[in-house]
Amino acid sequence: MKKMKKAFLTLFIIVVFTFTSCISTKQNDPSSHVKTIKFALPDMLRGLSEERLQLLNETLLKDGHPYRLELLFFNFLEYDNVICEELKKGDIDLVSLGLGFRKDRNIAYNIASSGLLLELEQPLTTAVGQKLKQRFPENLWEKSKCNKQIVSLPITTFDDQGIYVVWNQKYISSQEIEKWDQTLEGLVSLVKASTWDQKDLYPLMVDTNLTTLSEMFGCKISDGLLYDMQTKTVTNPLSSPKMIAFFKLIDQMKQENLLNPFVPYLEYRHTSQEEEAIAKGNYAVMLTSATQLACKTLPENMIAKRIPLALSPSLYGGVGISKNTKQKTEDLLDFLTLLYGEGKYANLLLYGKEGVDYQLKDGIVSGIGEANREKDEYIKKLFLNLFMYVHPEQGEIFGKDRAKEMTSFYETASLSPFTGFYAKPTAQKEALLQDFDSFLESITWKKSDNGISKIAVEQAVEASLQKMKDHGMDSYLDEIQKQWSAFQK
Repeated sequence: MKKMKKAFLTLFIIVVFTFTSCISTKQNDPSSHVKTIKFALPDMLRGLSEERLQLLNETLLKDGHPYRLELLFFNFLEYDNVICEELKKGDIDLVSLGLGFRKDRNIAYNIASSGLLLELEQPLTTAVGQKLKQRFPENLWEKSKCNKQIVSLPITTFDDQGIYVVWNQKYISSQEIEKWDQTLEGLVSLVKASTWDQKDLYPLMVDTNLTTLSEMFGCKISDGLLYDMQTKTVTNPLSSPKMIAFFKLIDQMKQENLLNPFVPYLEYRHTSQEEEAIAKGNYAVMLTSATQLACKTLPENMIAKRIPLALSPSLYGGVGISKNTKQKTEDLLDFLTLLYGEGKYANLLLYGKEGVDYQLKDGIVSGIGEANREKDEYIKKLFLNLFMYVHPEQGEIFGKDRAKEMTSFYETASLSPFTGFYAKPTAQKEALLQDFDSFLESITWKKSDNGISKIAVEQAVEASLQKMKDHGMDSYLDEIQKQWSAFQK
């Protein structure tokens, strides 16, 4: 009997120990309590590699992080409307704010200002929140505010880098470059003084939208209005002496054969001769954007110099947390720190496994190959907002120590006085935007039977101002100015 009791007691202890061990093992196993984080994106990204997503999730689990990322895709054309409905249901945790305008809608702003995203000011003061906040420069958090509130992760894109001037040292020396006052007028003077000797090409190439160059005058055009960074005012662009001076200077550059006379203010496609000249560096000076520059390999005799411009407010590509998420805020902040504050997991999602899907040479991604390269790599990074801690690709700026270089840039960049302000345009906006585009088209030089057909800037301004007045510019401008005044209080 005693033997039976002893055997039973031994068996009981073994069973209890085994059961307890199973519980303990299960509790220490990340896979037993994995949190599925649902991330909403525009359906333009539906082609993201499922294999890379699986690799990301497997690596997170292997490293002891109990998260599984699930990507959900929604109609790009109605993205803001659809996403706001999904946010109300509480079925998504993270959301890309999308990009830009769709007809009369500012998609990113509509989502950011919906009241359906978590305000991050307080969560970022917690222990886990501070880890995420410290991964980005303060200027970036400020730049990404909406109506004075932080509702998304900082947006880090190459578009912030403003305008680049590429110099050909064969025609303009490095000493002259150093003396340049970084104005468009000063640039014109340098080009005119250069020893350009090729009559079949223009010495100055423009590889960006011409209206972007107006930012060199301290102005930015948005919503059909001019935002003056220096005076901190909102005005009609055709009533601004700065903009009139800018349009006249462009005409002067064309008149003096410095610039192709048929370059429009709106979208422009280079001729095959110009494309060849840009590829070979066969120009004295080129004005371009960081995005365009990233796609080019410059010859040895070329120097690229950035014109420092104020950081403009931007929500495009931002990532917010749903106010109605079923996940704990600290878990989402922890996950965001892993994906956006470190390169390891973001690189897995973008590029896959090093040595298998791509190679790293001097810190630069190579060997992806056309067969494995996903379409629209830049768009993919933009929607996912993955720039700062990921490996750079060949030709991209910030290619040596990306995180360090980008941090240095943003820490020293100045902020636009309009940071955080997003106008709520009225019904007149679409007609006024069309009026401004029509004005730009009217002052674009055109080929004619007699050579060149053009109209004086003053004449075009006078005609367009009347059109704008007829389409309600006065009341529209008054409304946006009231919004700006209220925002400043």
